[in-house]
Amino acid sequence: VWNGKDSKGHTIKDGTYYLIMSPANSRNRKGKTKKVQIKVDTARPSAKVTLSSTLFKMNTKNTATAKLSLNETSNVLVNVVNESGVSIKRLISKQSQPGTITISWNGKNDKNQLAAEGKYRYSIQLKDVAGNITKMNSSLFSLQDWRIPAIQSSKDFNFITKGTKTFTYTLTKPGNVSIDIYKGTNLVKTIEKDVYKAAGKQSFMWDGTDTAMNQVVDGDYQFRINVVDKYRLSQTFTGNVHIRLTNIQISYPDVVKFTTYSGSEVYYKLSQAANVTIEIFNAWDGKVRTIKKNEPVSTGIQYFSWDGQDNYGYDEN
Repeated sequence: VWNGKDSKGHTIKDGTYYLIMSPANSRNRKGKTKKVQIKVDTARPSAKVTLSSTLFKMNTKNTATAKLSLNETSNVLVNVVNESGVSIKRLISKQSQPGTITISWNGKNDKNQLAAEGKYRYSIQLKDVAGNITKMNSSLFSLQDWRIPAIQSSKDFNFITKGTKTFTYTLTKPGNVSIDIYKGTNLVKTIEKDVYKAAGKQSFMWDGTDTAMNQVVDGDYQFRINVVDKYRLSQTFTGNVHIRLTNIQISYPDVVKFTTYSGSEVYYKLSQAANVTIEIFNAWDGKVRTIKKNEPVSTGIQYFSWDGQDNYGYDEN
């Protein structure tokens, strides 16, 4: 065992040395001398890390990068850590030759989740072939969430009774929200204007009235939710509101003539468009035939015909 010191007890300088071994047996007969090279290396590896930018505008399609310049072959470990030094994700774990390697981070943690906005740095450890270790950190850089905000909600809501209805939606990012009710291109009512909302589940209410607090007429309306985040990135969601407060009136004859050869045609009138179901029943309230099943029909005069057969094509006696 050699402790790296000379005969005077001084630590030797880094360099190449030789261990010379000259064996001899019990009769002092010398064997072949063996020479072993010893390299003394106590210098820790050095490197330089350079950020491509101190601002990372993360949008899930880009990455934050840095260049790491090595002076010697080393095992390289690189983690991205937050401002408190907590590791967020392991980025590099490999042996690298002298030269420049690229550090790249997509803004996600070890669980493949997007990291929170804030300040981060690269924590780097280098270990050379002699076992010397160097630890270093890059400068801090800021992560900003530049994803386009998204709004999720049901596409259609139905208003069939008077009162206040709650509309739910979800935001992927916080921002200022505006909500308007339209009929076609005409603004009916503004529900909210530039109100800050956190990310997650949200809701708004509408009582079915216009700006003058008058009950709107039956028809199809649209609600538009617009969100603008702190970077002025925006998104708009448009859904439909189907208002059907007025009862549908159906006018029809009390008696319909049926002939064996031509069957019958029945005319009826709808006060407004609706989904219509038409079924034929016999005198004992048994269903004979389904003519229509929840089919959309326009307002006004309509008709249907029946040939006297049931759902299986047999004549109804």
